[in-house]
Amino acid sequence: MSLYYRKVDTSSYRDRIPLRVIRAEAELSALEKVYLGAVERGDYASVKQALEEAEIYFRININCVDPLGRTALLIAIENENLEMIELLLSFNVHVGDALLHAIRKEVVGACFAMLVDKQFSDFTPDITPIILAAHTNNYEVIKLLLARGVSIPQPHDVRCGCVECMSSCDVDGLRTSRSRLNVYKALASPSLIALSSEDPFLTAFQLSWELKELSQVENEFKSEYEELSKNCKRFAKELLDQTRSTRELQIIMNYKDNVNPLEENTNELARLKLAIKYCQKEVSARVSKHSCRLKLTMTNDNFNDLKRAGTTVSKVTVRNTLRRHGLKSCTAWKVPLLKPAHVQARHKFIILFG
Repeated sequence: MSLYYRKVDTSSYRDRIPLRVIRAEAELSALEKVYLGAVERGDYASVKQALEEAEIYFRININCVDPLGRTALLIAIENENLEMIELLLSFNVHVGDALLHAIRKEVVGACFAMLVDKQFSDFTPDITPIILAAHTNNYEVIKLLLARGVSIPQPHDVRCGCVECMSSCDVDGLRTSRSRLNVYKALASPSLIALSSEDPFLTAFQLSWELKELSQVENEFKSEYEELSKNCKRFAKELLDQTRSTRELQIIMNYKDNVNPLEENTNELARLKLAIKYCQKEVSARVSKHSCRLKLTMTNDNFNDLKRAGTTVSKVTVRNTLRRHGLKSCTAWKVPLLKPAHVQARHKFIILFG
């Protein structure tokens, strides 16, 4: 019988850790459950009645949260119910981080409604509304925030020795690096560059170069910085592809800060030299391709002008000119000048004698 009625050893239970609820959720009243349910269903009339009664009788907390931690405003944002959002804001519900949720969900109407009369200053410096909007590359939201006069903190150098950087690195160096990455990810947003930069090409070139340098230092986020650098190069290349005419292409390529290309007929190809300076291989190749097309168009225009004026240019003159510029004499008439075999020679000609 002892085999069947062996005494159970309960000593092991004494070594177990007792568990209990430390932070219990606030219990919702019946009226608050009805209120949040009406918001979830989009029942405008019931929600308005509940809000009006709350101002008089204080029977419900209009900022109560459901078991998922959502307020009525967050529920309306998730459902993209703009009428409900405007109704809740008109009764001064607590906004909190609802703007960030609206930006993440890309609900432009909700962002606009919350930005009209509200002031926001309680966000962490590494994730602000403008940074999150730039991460999502939402043109409309970025435009709304820029109209409000928002700004992005200037990222400090990796080896910065200021008190702020030294103290943050001592506390949590990885978090500091993550914050720096968040800022650069926002600065690399094509929509933000297009909206806020006076010279998008120069901004993209400099940012791409800076991100490439950071990828060599920030080993934890090397791949992320390299991808951002490639995105900046891609943005500059795609921006150049938007040219619609030869005249527009000429203005872009010869743009300089101290020269107005609309008034002065310059042909220095400053953009190609700038792309080469910042090692923008894809952009320089695309610029050189357009440059050759531009050069050919301008040459044909000059030739037609000379022909109308009765001036004839011989092949000997062409041969001597090509020789002086380092090109073989046969290039002019035996081999087309725009063939891929002469890309390097064309580059040299464009850079030195643009």
